[in-house]
Amino acid sequence: ADNINTARSGKLCPIDPAKCTEEGYTWKEYKGTTGKEPNCVYHPFGRDNHLGNYLQVDSDTGEFIHPKDGESPSTAKYTLMIPEEMSGQCVIRMRYNMSTNDYPSHKYARNKGEGGIGVDSKTSCPWVSGASDCRNGDPDCSTGTNDTAFACGTGLTADKIPLYNRPYVNLFDRPTGEGFQLGLAINTHQTGRTFQDRSYVFNVTAMPTTVEGLDKGKRVINFGIRGRRGNIVQSYPAVEYDFTPQDLQVNKDDFLHIQFHGSDFNAARNANNGEGWQYSDRANIVQSNNEGMNYPLHGSDINMFSTVDEVKKWAWVGQDPAACDETVNNDKNQNEYKNCGKLNMSPNRFPQNPSEGLWRIQASDGTYTFFSTRNNNFSNRSHKSKLIVGNKDKYKGSPEEGEVVVGSFAAILGASVAGLGIAVFLKQKGMFCFSGSKTVGRLPTQV
Repeated sequence: ADNINTARSGKLCPIDPAKCTEEGYTWKEYKGTTGKEPNCVYHPFGRDNHLGNYLQVDSDTGEFIHPKDGESPSTAKYTLMIPEEMSGQCVIRMRYNMSTNDYPSHKYARNKGEGGIGVDSKTSCPWVSGASDCRNGDPDCSTGTNDTAFACGTGLTADKIPLYNRPYVNLFDRPTGEGFQLGLAINTHQTGRTFQDRSYVFNVTAMPTTVEGLDKGKRVINFGIRGRRGNIVQSYPAVEYDFTPQDLQVNKDDFLHIQFHGSDFNAARNANNGEGWQYSDRANIVQSNNEGMNYPLHGSDINMFSTVDEVKKWAWVGQDPAACDETVNNDKNQNEYKNCGKLNMSPNRFPQNPSEGLWRIQASDGTYTFFSTRNNNFSNRSHKSKLIVGNKDKYKGSPEEGEVVVGSFAAILGASVAGLGIAVFLKQKGMFCFSGSKTVGRLPTQV
């Protein structure tokens, strides 16, 4: 937008109706569909340059929330209340914005309620023509030295900072020969901008009426996978494969909505380490004896699932034993399509019908651990999780009543995105979301 504005008038468009018109632009306003103001909250805290696990903070104050004993770090999330008018195919737009306290207008991002001052284009620098030695007259090459119209250039003083690209500053007010300038690695293309702008498609549908035990008031937790293919170096700045949420706190007769979304187009990253077909994401669920074990329980000892068919469904993830080729079912044939041991014949989205991912918890109270046989590569990644049935208040990070936690195979804002097609099952019509003009309850969803 800035490039269009400057090409027309040499000035940025003001964020004020009268000033916008004065500059030759047309001010347009669009009415929101919900009638609600944006919900501005503090984002969970993560260290710079890493898009993995986060420390949770109070969304209103920004203060850290101390994790409870046994609670694992978790993915950043936002609880979205599904409005009653939302149905069918929907799009969620996610933007990753960079702010810095170097600019007064960005100080809204500071903690403890310290606010900045709102600014518009009248506080911007006048249009700058690049120095004579800048390639193509690029204004971001400006150093304040040979510029034809550099009005904002200043040195570093006790009261001012030089807000231009890659400045050299003198820490002390000393004459030449008694000090030298330090070059700051500040790229003004990188500060105060949107780094990522991604859109994803998902579906909101009524709760299916054909699933036994799934009736009004039942709790449904969406369960998926995050991360990308590769070891810790190759997946950076995202994370390796992981279940999400990592610790599942449920009660008997709750439902998990399991949705595994994978990609068949993972880019090779020296050499895209992983198991099975080299470009693919696949995952399954097998029960183990405890978190420290890397071998599954024998079928006769499995007690997390209530039937043998459930055990097969989530261990084999849609692969038909009759179609598998036992002669290639080994590590020497990782890329063979019929190598079912590496889940190569499993579809990249399982189950294909989202309603078939609903699993009713019938296990007794206790803790059950499980992992993915394909991705639990002990040398550099641990694809494990646990299911805690009962004792609901043990982990603060567990979903609350009625929440649906949305997760998928996806690189986190910066790596390649493996297919994301989220089907969010809401309550039956007339109960929660879609009942004509009547006022009905809404279901929160974590993203």
